Amino acid sequence: MLIYHPAFDAYHCTIRIVALLVDCKRLDVEKARILDFYLAFPSAMQSMRLPAELASLRAMLRQMDNVYRDPVSPKRTFAEMRHVQLAALGCLAAADIIDGAKLPSGIVERTNKPLPSKLEAAITNFMADENEVMQLLATKVAEMPTAGPNGLKDRSGLLEYRYDAV
Repeated sequence: MLIYHPAFDAYHCTIRIVALLVDCKRLDVEKARILDFYLAFPSAMQSMRLPAELASLRAMLRQMDNVYRDPVSPKRTFAEMRHVQLAALGCLAAADIIDGAKLPSGIVERTNKPLPSKLEAAITNFMADENEVMQLLATKVAEMPTAGPNGLKDRSGLLEYRYDAV
């Protein structure tokens, strides 16, 4: 039996990543992948260790649920999403929506090229549907450092952080 989930849809992933880049003009690839995972599975943010200044968001996180099923193992699901996310980033770079020259260095940066109208409409609809999650991820979570102890990789538990150069 085939079951659709937008987390494993490269086209949906491009919409999620470009939506993140509306507020965050520049992200490192690891942060973009983690934020994309939480856009696909917003209820998974409940298990993330938040900094003390964001502890008040716990009540909002408890109310979030996924339209589709929750991941059985967030870490494994995140690892399985890697190929889809990298393919989506490659497509965005090929379309010159993100800077392809910076992608090999681990930087996801939006170019000045205007978005095609259908893509822009899809992103606008997505952002309207996921407004709470987008606001939380793009303003609060994206501001956290990615690497090192208490970075986003550590707090999410999705990527290894102990060998990061900080």
